[in-house]
Amino acid sequence: MSPNDLYRSLLMTSGGMTKILKNLEAENSIKRMDHHSDKRSKMVRLTQEGKAMVEKGDGYRHGW
Repeated sequence: MSPNDLYRSLLMTSGGMTKILKNLEAENSIKRMDHHSDKRSKMVRLTQEGKAMVEKGDGYRHGW
């Protein structure tokens, strides 16, 4: 997913999303990669650590 898609779907500003993505990348929760056909763009992917964080948060939300 692109950062643009993320901030639009979450109704955030691009600056706010950039700060969040930098923090998540520093925690090794996401990885930013070049877009395969547009080298000016980046794509964001969850790492294994990021997936574990999401699962843990989902369990908390559902009371698991």
